[in-house]
Amino acid sequence: MRFYFERHTRKIRSMKVSRLMTNRTLITVKKSDSIPRLLSLFEKHKVSDFPVVDDEGNLVGDVDLRDILPFALDPEDVSEHEIVGVLGTELHDIFGNKVEDIMKFHEETVSPDDKLKDVALLMWKGDIRCVAVVKNNKVVGVISQRDIIDLLFKVLKETK
Repeated sequence: MRFYFERHTRKIRSMKVSRLMTNRTLITVKKSDSIPRLLSLFEKHKVSDFPVVDDEGNLVGDVDLRDILPFALDPEDVSEHEIVGVLGTELHDIFGNKVEDIMKFHEETVSPDDKLKDVALLMWKGDIRCVAVVKNNKVVGVISQRDIIDLLFKVLKETK
């Protein structure tokens, strides 16, 4: 069984991102979207991360559930220094009302032709849960840790 699993995980590692990425239900948000709209999208789609695009559809960043958490804080309970240290922005930006006020500027992306092993390494080293799949500066999909783990679990179940 172990050999079978290792043989199949080798195939997974060499698999291209395009075979696993989510693109059928790809939802992006605009940096000009309001925080209430963002919250409703999180609730409706039950995801933890959205790519953020500009008006032309170019990827400019991402926003995840952790970026929303400061809205539950009472500004009197935390200093601006604590917020800047944790989230890298100023207190008044955190309590702003647009996605662009809380989003993270996109640093890491992958291509549909990248191998899963490289994406898994990027996620593991960078503590990244989800990464946008980009072609010609347009978001064509996303791939998450969950996608990779689900695939590994599927292979493990098949080895039994």
